[in-house]
Amino acid sequence: MLPPLALHAGATLPAIAVNRQGDVFVAWAQETRIYTAIYVEVFRQGRWEMLGASATGQGISSDHGTALAPSIALDSRGNPAIAWQDLSAGNDQVYFRHWDGTSWDELDGSATGLGVSNTVTLYARNPSLALDPHDSTVIAWEQHYGSRADVWARRDAQNLLYRGWKDFGAHPGILPYPEKLSVASHVALRLNKEGDPSVAWMDTETGPEQVYFRRWTGREWEELAGSGSPGGVSHAADGAASVNLEIDMAGNPILSWKEGDGPKALLRVMQWNGKRWTAVGDPPAEVGSNPTWPCLALDAHGRPVVAYRAGKEIRVRRWNGKAWDRLGSANWRDPSAYTIPAKRLLALATGAGKACVAWVEADATPEIRTACFSLEE
Repeated sequence: MLPPLALHAGATLPAIAVNRQGDVFVAWAQETRIYTAIYVEVFRQGRWEMLGASATGQGISSDHGTALAPSIALDSRGNPAIAWQDLSAGNDQVYFRHWDGTSWDELDGSATGLGVSNTVTLYARNPSLALDPHDSTVIAWEQHYGSRADVWARRDAQNLLYRGWKDFGAHPGILPYPEKLSVASHVALRLNKEGDPSVAWMDTETGPEQVYFRRWTGREWEELAGSGSPGGVSHAADGAASVNLEIDMAGNPILSWKEGDGPKALLRVMQWNGKRWTAVGDPPAEVGSNPTWPCLALDAHGRPVVAYRAGKEIRVRRWNGKAWDRLGSANWRDPSAYTIPAKRLLALATGAGKACVAWVEADATPEIRTACFSLEE
C-alpha cells in the first residue's frame, strides 16, 4: 500500500489515474477554512508531491465557492486534467483545468464565470471527464432543473470554424431541454478510439434507479437494444446503483453496477457484443458480500478489472476470459455505514502494469488512502 496521502483531514470524493510511467494521481474534495476545494497530488519516485500549489490553500479551484466531485483524465504526455462541480458563479457549474507541466490552465473560460456548463438558472453537477487521442476535452454531467435532471455533454472544439465549448448535436442534453421528466445521475463518460463519446447513467424513469446507456454516432445519441428506454440495461427489480463504463478495444461498451442491497446484492458486469448485452461471467463479488461502491477499469489487454468494498475490505478482481481472478485486497479501517451511496468514496484506475484504488477513511478525521496491485501475469 502507498503511504497515506498527506493525511488530509476532511478529504472526500476521490478520483484516481495512473500514467504510463507509473505515476499515481489522486484528486479529491478537501475541506478548507474557506470553502471545500479541489486538491491534486501525484505519487512518484517514492513520495507524494503537489503539482504547483495543487494541495494547499484552495488547490486548483478558487476561493469564491464550494468545489466538489472531481473527475480526472490524463493527456497524451501523462499530465492530469480535472473537471469538477463549482459554486463560484452562484449556482453549480462545471469547471475544468489542465496541468501543462508548469501551471493549471483553464480552457476557453472553463474555470471562471459560468465555466463549461454555462447555465444561469440551472445546476450542473457531478461531471465526468475524458480526453480524446488528440487531447481534446469532452465533459458530461448531470444538468438539474427543478426536480428533474438530464445528461448534458460538451466538447472543446478548436478549429478554423469554431473555438470554444460546443454541444453534440442541436442541444447539449440527451433530450431537448426541458423534455426530461425523470432524474438522471451518476454520469459516466468514455470515448472510443475516434473520440466519440458514450455515456452511462442512473435514471428514475421507471421508479427505482436503473442503468441507462447511449452513444454518439456523429448525428444522434443512439441506444443499444433499448439501453436508453424505460428499464435501461439493468431492468433490476430491486434497483441499481453506482454505474461504471469502459470501452473495449473493439469499441464496445462494458458496464458495471450494484444491483439491490444487503446480503442478496450483486455486482453486475455486462458487455455489448454487437447484438445484445451479455454478462461477463458470473457476478465477480462473493455471495453475501454486499459489494458497495463498485468501480471498473480495463487492463492493457482490454480485460475488465473491478474493485468494490465488502465489509471492511476493498477487493480487486480481474476477468481472465473464463473467471474473475483475485488480484488482492486492502483493509478499509472505518468505512461509511452507507451501502447505497449518493457520493463516491472509492475509485479505481489501471496503468503501467498495476491497478490502483483510492478510498476515504470515514472516521473522525476523514483521509484519502491508496493501494496498488500488480496486473503482471
